[in-house]
Amino acid sequence: MAKETQITLEQQRDVSQYIQETFDNYENLSSERRENLLDIYEEYRSFRQPKTADWSSTFKVNKAHEIVNKMLPRIIAKNPRWLVSLRTDEFVDDDKLITGEEKLKRMEDLRKMALWVQDYLTYIFDRYNLKEPFRLFAKNMLIYGNAYAKIKYKYETARVRKEWGEIEEKVVWEYPTIDVKSWTDIYVDPRYVLLEDMPAIIEVTHGVRFADLKRKDDKYFNLDKIEGLPSENEFKNDPNGSKSRIYEITWIPITEITGWVDKDSLTLRTFYWKYSLDDEDEKLYRVTTVEDTIVIEFEEITCIPFEDIKAFDDTEVHYSVWLVEPILSLQEELNFKKNSASEYINNSLNRSYIWSPNSWVNPADLISRPNNIIATTKDGLTAQQNIIEQPHRELNSSYFQEQNDIERQIQSQTFSVDTSSQKSQQALTNTATGIRVKFFENNVVIDELRKHFEEGMERLSYKLLETTFENMEDNIVIKKLDDEWFWEINKELLRDAFNRYSIKIEANSSSFDDIENRREDAIGFFNTMIQWANAWVPIDFTEAMKDVINTFEKKDPDRFIKPKEVVAEEKIAGQLPGEEQPPTDAAALTEEVAKWGITWGI
Repeated sequence: MAKETQITLEQQRDVSQYIQETFDNYENLSSERRENLLDIYEEYRSFRQPKTADWSSTFKVNKAHEIVNKMLPRIIAKNPRWLVSLRTDEFVDDDKLITGEEKLKRMEDLRKMALWVQDYLTYIFDRYNLKEPFRLFAKNMLIYGNAYAKIKYKYETARVRKEWGEIEEKVVWEYPTIDVKSWTDIYVDPRYVLLEDMPAIIEVTHGVRFADLKRKDDKYFNLDKIEGLPSENEFKNDPNGSKSRIYEITWIPITEITGWVDKDSLTLRTFYWKYSLDDEDEKLYRVTTVEDTIVIEFEEITCIPFEDIKAFDDTEVHYSVWLVEPILSLQEELNFKKNSASEYINNSLNRSYIWSPNSWVNPADLISRPNNIIATTKDGLTAQQNIIEQPHRELNSSYFQEQNDIERQIQSQTFSVDTSSQKSQQALTNTATGIRVKFFENNVVIDELRKHFEEGMERLSYKLLETTFENMEDNIVIKKLDDEWFWEINKELLRDAFNRYSIKIEANSSSFDDIENRREDAIGFFNTMIQWANAWVPIDFTEAMKDVINTFEKKDPDRFIKPKEVVAEEKIAGQLPGEEQPPTDAAALTEEVAKWGITWGI
């Protein structure tokens, strides 16, 4: 059933016209920057130089691609770790009269709420493979300086055959996810530095099929107008009648109508802005138009689902820069010099002569080829005196040294570590101290970029929770981390997540996701627990040992550990003959554990 419209026909016309004017304005304001971004993409993505002649060399040293892919693992190679806490431990007015025990229970419930949110964010990151969009998010920042991501709620469907043979399409999974957006699909006002200050954000979606829109008729309206637009054949057979139909539906003047609309490749523009409807207070709306004319969505929303991250902020405009743009001219000059030198050296393989007819030699015989015999009617000395081979001048070494200097400038501008210098010169990097200083400077820059990425992930996490709250209908059941039990979560726990929870993300705190690092972590944690046991902290060494065993290729750790019931029975029955009594004091326990050889993994 088609959705009913919330705005009048006249309001639709005003909204559609305003969106078109705003889009044209944003496109004009950012046209120069978008041309630069296109140049950045072409330089980053291409690996061959244009071929200007048959003898031209076309190889390309793509330093931009190299540096981006060296920097990216330093930001996101390790899995992020979510740290969630309550924003405040104060109680509401209704809680002021509760007893001490009730307060303790209330605080414990609040602590569990934050722990569940932490487990839920970790769960959806692993279960629904959010690592890939986060990696693209970080990579866009490194290439273009700005990266955009959108939160959306995804429904995965499957076609299932019923008992009587009918095929039914049903939802099998639903979850929040992240959609990394290209700069080509996002239009903003570059005069505003921060994304949250933008008066409007426009998202462009190309190649949408009308059949896909019809499946969401509970979300969109005016679909009958799109269906009424003339097809390609109708427009060709009756241009004037088709133009009249388009005018009646879209209000586009007939003189401006130049063709038909391809219903298998529609262009949608989604407009996020504040609007006052019927003289009410301004509210935040999402408005979608088809081909800039037909409004198919007008819905009030709680927040704009976009977030962005920047590399090096510009204090005056929205767009920032990072790795690729500052080195474009250097990379072009470097490849020009390398290709020019290669072409010059290749040309030296072609020998050139000064030839005189007095040599009585056919010039066609002077071509280099195997077993070549040059015939002459004169003697050899006369022929040689009238044919002189021209020497090929060698390139000066300073030409190649300049290429090295360009590469060093690229490393300097991209904060790559370079510890080399010319032998004839002295520099800070000639010394071990200078090398350490350079490493420190570069690491500080990477840490700052990682912090920008973490802050962007934190903002996205809040919107992931908000989207889950708005779309979930039933309770969510997930497994507790590091525990065999499960959480069953009520929808209300996600209400007002922005104000209720404080979310922090550490993208460089966990180990690399491989078996060796997990084993090292488990063994290190086991040894830490031994130190806690010395301080009389009650420790469950059985669970700790299971974690260590699970990092080896052993399927069932219980085969190596006696059940607690068996150990208790042995304690009651007494130790077996010859079996040593386990140590009881902390010092003896430490000495005994040291015999196990656990510390070998550190």
